[in-house]
Amino acid sequence: MLAAVIRDRLFLQVHGNRVHELLSDRRRERDKENHRQREVLRQMEDALKAREKIYKERIRGLEEQVEVLKDQLSKEMRRRQVYIAGTEYIPRREGTIACTCVNASYVLLRKYIIFYVRRCVRYHVRG
Repeated sequence: MLAAVIRDRLFLQVHGNRVHELLSDRRRERDKENHRQREVLRQMEDALKAREKIYKERIRGLEEQVEVLKDQLSKEMRRRQVYIAGTEYIPRREGTIACTCVNASYVLLRKYIIFYVRRCVRYHVRG
């Protein structure tokens, strides 16, 4: 009977050590996986920050291009108005050829600016 008790205690001790080893292995694996996932998350956050920075720079560049195009449009309009005002032989009433040409040029330039900005924004969104 004493031998059976000793044998049972020895079995429980060996079994307890094995369970402890298994739990320790699982804990190490879980810690390793958690560390790996934290590292992946950190890398993804860094990539997202870099992408956001690139998009902000691209938007800033597009905004500057829009400002340049607006300046060009206003300069072209002033130049054409000065040209039309300087010509004596062209009537300047609404609906005349000169007025129609200036309005058509303005409309075309404005459409080009809108088209260009939309194209840049689409490229930015797809980017």
